[in-house]
Amino acid sequence: MTLTQKVTYALKVFAVNVVIILVIIAIIDVLFFDKKIPKNLSQYHQDLDIFTSKGNLNEMWPYEYYQIPYEKRVKGSYNIITDEEGFRIGPKRLLQNNKKNIVMLGDSFSFGAHAEFDQSIQGLLQEHYPDYNIWNLSVSGTSTYYYDDILSYYLKKKNISSDILVIGLYVDMQIGDIPRVLARKKYGGMKAYDGIIVSPSLYKGLEESFLQRLLFKTELFLRRHTSLINIYFPRQQSPEFAIPLSEDIKSNDLVALEDLLLKNINEIQATSKLPPQHIIIWLVPSDHELTHKVMRNPGKDEFYKNSRIFWDNCKKKLEGNGYPVVDPREFIEHMALEEKIFPYTVDGHLNGEGYERIAGMIIKEIDKMEK
Repeated sequence: MTLTQKVTYALKVFAVNVVIILVIIAIIDVLFFDKKIPKNLSQYHQDLDIFTSKGNLNEMWPYEYYQIPYEKRVKGSYNIITDEEGFRIGPKRLLQNNKKNIVMLGDSFSFGAHAEFDQSIQGLLQEHYPDYNIWNLSVSGTSTYYYDDILSYYLKKKNISSDILVIGLYVDMQIGDIPRVLARKKYGGMKAYDGIIVSPSLYKGLEESFLQRLLFKTELFLRRHTSLINIYFPRQQSPEFAIPLSEDIKSNDLVALEDLLLKNINEIQATSKLPPQHIIIWLVPSDHELTHKVMRNPGKDEFYKNSRIFWDNCKKKLEGNGYPVVDPREFIEHMALEEKIFPYTVDGHLNGEGYERIAGMIIKEIDKMEK
């Protein structure tokens, strides 16, 4: 056998072995793992520079919840139904022109992520107030930076006015409202490439580099069709989505951030044309803060202490300007630590029991307005 024949034979053997290994991996992947990323269910709204859920959806969406908090995970799913704009609605949409309107603004918590419609705040409000239309204009991943524009755009488009406004503010100082506002101001909005949400810097790289586009599409193909890459190399949240305040939270700039938040809320109030007394603001508790209380990481004590002080000050400023504030933070902590009822899913969203408790607090505030 000549040298050329030996090399050719070796390459063939190598190729056959690679194919066999890939087939074995594929079989293992199909039989034992289920961690493929779901299909894209988002649509980009250029007028507002936001992503909503796709219009006219009726999809089951996977998530994980705790059977034993922080130890045993269980897979579940919940149904998402959206209108033509991508906003969440119930199985039976009960909208009538002669009814008054409660309008909801917020992120994925107000959207009702990881809960069936009748367990979401929207669904619970709809059940409790049959004489109101409940309009949920909440968009996952957004912040108070966007809410004014979202409200203005859709009040005009749907030709409605709000009688009561319910705004959710995610108090997490790593990925919550304030970190998202700062990231949006610094980096700009998230972009869409080939139907996928990407960071501004990645979008620029994809536009400019063929190699980066090739690598991106290869990775996306693997994540959609295999599980192992998602298990061993899980996707990470882009640092351009939110700027954590782990260090800055000790600085004097926090007063400026309190004023920035109040400015954003006041702009929403001006757009709604409602008095502040008809705008309920509910503070979305941070699962990171609860996890810290459970796990006791001393290195984070100061951070969470200052985080709590910051939002306490924001609450005082909001109430001082006439806004009713629903603050379920201690209530949720008591629920988890004393009642032993865990209120979160694995990725940090509220579960049905958590939403139900908070909805009850919001309903009490709305009832005060009704009297």
